Amino acid sequence: MESPLFSVIIPHYEGSISLEFLQRALDSLHRQSFQNFEILLYHDGPKRIPFAQELDLSRYPKISHLEETSQRYNDSGHSLRDLGIRRARGEYIIHLNADNLLYDFALERIVTTMQTPRSNLRDNSTGQIVDTNTNDIVIFPVLMIGVEGDGMRIWQNSRNDPRNAMILSGYPCVPGSIDCMQLVMRRSLWLAYGGWYDKSTNSDGMMYQRFVHERRARYVPAVLGEHW
Repeated sequence: MESPLFSVIIPHYEGSISLEFLQRALDSLHRQSFQNFEILLYHDGPKRIPFAQELDLSRYPKISHLEETSQRYNDSGHSLRDLGIRRARGEYIIHLNADNLLYDFALERIVTTMQTPRSNLRDNSTGQIVDTNTNDIVIFPVLMIGVEGDGMRIWQNSRNDPRNAMILSGYPCVPGSIDCMQLVMRRSLWLAYGGWYDKSTNSDGMMYQRFVHERRARYVPAVLGEHW
């Protein structure tokens, strides 16, 4: 079987995210204009109602792996993300939480960014030419729903309140300015770093900062999804 370009890993927790939100996330993937991807869906620990009974899996043929772990990790989904990284078949890993969504053109726009040549830059501090066409890491902006401009969460489900959202660009890539879902990275690079090796609460910002500092990144010039 030919390997997909992307593996989308989704962690899920009992009672924290409604079935409606999970279906919304899966539906956003089902509608992607670029379809060369797989979905790995994990639940943290035994589930009262199995996914197979809760979801119409025929609606989501891109789900290649569905797992309810025998133990509960209770570490913000990080262990589940690590399991997904190690099982995935895709060249690139995308981490999507059950309350996130991607716009219909998101994956296509990521591919377009990878394929668009850019002029190399000179690093003024070293005088060396920096390759800006590396595709190890791609970062895309997201709309943060339920976040005021000062970063205070209000968790309203309306887009009409101007305080209700802000754009998180991931640039610069530092803790607090990037979310788990925004970084797309080669699976081989994830494995070289040891998978999702940091299980602390805000590990995405810490790890992503390291990855981008060491490997650089390309940035998509468009908002591609929403974090709820």
